[in-house]
Amino acid sequence: MEGATHVLLLLLLLVLTPCHAEDCNKGETYVRTGEVQEVTRAEAEEQEVTINLFLKAERKNSFKGVRLDIEGGSGANFTAFFKTDVCFKLDSRWKQLLAWGRVDEEKHQVSFAVEVGSCAMSCAVDGLNASLASFNLSVVAYGSSGWFNRLPSSCRVLYLSSSSSNPDELPACLPPPDESEPSLVFLICVVTILCFLSLLFMVAALYCRFYATNK
Repeated sequence: MEGATHVLLLLLLLVLTPCHAEDCNKGETYVRTGEVQEVTRAEAEEQEVTINLFLKAERKNSFKGVRLDIEGGSGANFTAFFKTDVCFKLDSRWKQLLAWGRVDEEKHQVSFAVEVGSCAMSCAVDGLNASLASFNLSVVAYGSSGWFNRLPSSCRVLYLSSSSSNPDELPACLPPPDESEPSLVFLICVVTILCFLSLLFMVAALYCRFYATNK
């Protein structure tokens, strides 16, 4: 009788214990269409910091890219934005993403880079006027995307290619897009509502004309 009671208690615990299996569809962090969200951040060791992530972006025109921010203890803030149409192919596979930031006090520069698959981009921002003894690098996602810090073995993934070790240097770091800019989905909704109201107005006008003629 005692053994049966233990078995019943064990089964009850298994039923009540929540399942923590990772979702290969959305990831640990999921950013919705039109949202801007920080995915992760890391503290630099010496003058450089690297962040390893896994990204999946499926919806075309919904995921705009990633923003890298370097924030120093002295209040210094540097930003670079990397657009979707350069490196981020939108499909169902997870992709390893490597992001890094580097401070070069001799050149008074802050450098950023992103590597995805066989594509790698970098850029530099001038204007480093103060010493950054310590700083943080954060990764911010723009639009529909899923993110993992550690990818489960059950998820398909495109790892970094060895050919991406030398990133293509952009002429200048891009500023992030205007967050107040209306999204494509919002514009479609507005146009649909206006078309519906126009059609409703035409039907009402025809009805009034018909009613006036037959009165």
